[in-house]
Amino acid sequence: EGNLQKFMLGKDIENEQSLQVVVPAGSWMASTSSGAFSLVGCNVAPAFEFEDFEIADKIALSKEFPQHKIIINEFI
Repeated sequence: EGNLQKFMLGKDIENEQSLQVVVPAGSWMASTSSGAFSLVGCNVAPAFEFEDFEIADKIALSKEFPQHKIIINEFI
């Protein structure tokens, strides 16, 4: 649908941080550290299958979602 959502992971939930975030199936996700380091994990359900895994293509995503071209270029 082309919607962009941003989340800040952390323990300060009173200041809009989240302990975890659920990314719906069919969505793209990316992350960046807000400090010197980050420990990140990703759990998937149902089970992860490599044949379903897809690396994002910068050109294709930029054409499909031109309104997000700047942020796509930051992550890919």
